[in-house]
Amino acid sequence: PSPSTGPSAPARSQFYGWVLAGVLALQFAMLAPWLIYPALNLDYPFAAGDSWDWIANGLAHAGERVRFSGRPPLLPMVIAVLHRADALTYLPLLNLAAVQATVWLWFVLTSRLTTSRVAFAVAAGVAASHLRLDNALPVMADSMAVLLLVLASLAFVAAKGGLRVASKGGPRWYLVAGLAGGASAITQQAALLLPLPVAISVLASRRQDLRG
Repeated sequence: PSPSTGPSAPARSQFYGWVLAGVLALQFAMLAPWLIYPALNLDYPFAAGDSWDWIANGLAHAGERVRFSGRPPLLPMVIAVLHRADALTYLPLLNLAAVQATVWLWFVLTSRLTTSRVAFAVAAGVAASHLRLDNALPVMADSMAVLLLVLASLAFVAAKGGLRVASKGGPRWYLVAGLAGGASAITQQAALLLPLPVAISVLASRRQDLRG
């Protein structure tokens, strides 16, 4: 049973969730105006590491004659769609939104594993981290991959009724978890390690689900 159980636990969790959402939304609003540049591959000042290669792969998917290095396809496909829609300048906003959403969903997940107060303290510490925001600014696939991993984890917990929004659980949530985990794996290869903890969890505490 979750340590958060109790008559006032849902209300506390909801309060902390709204506070965290407000902080994350304020951060987004403050940073967003500084992330829009007309030519993302030429003018964007926060590009770092492999940013230009990710952009080049996306432009190649869109049919442009640029170098293609075979990056995992999900982010380049998003870049290709934005390029075709003449909206590539907004990609950093999507990247930042993914990072902010990840922190909030991580709070939702951890509040089911410990008290909502502890989950909020950890999430607030992450939200205040300069390193997290610094890593959110370059055009990279990591932010999208981590968001999808957290979604997969939430769906895996929901399969056993671990979330109020999915109190009945059921095998359909395993499908959602698999789709989110698979999408993360075609965003960054680190998600290929996901089957190991999933298999251990199923064999250790959910063996009866295999019969269903």
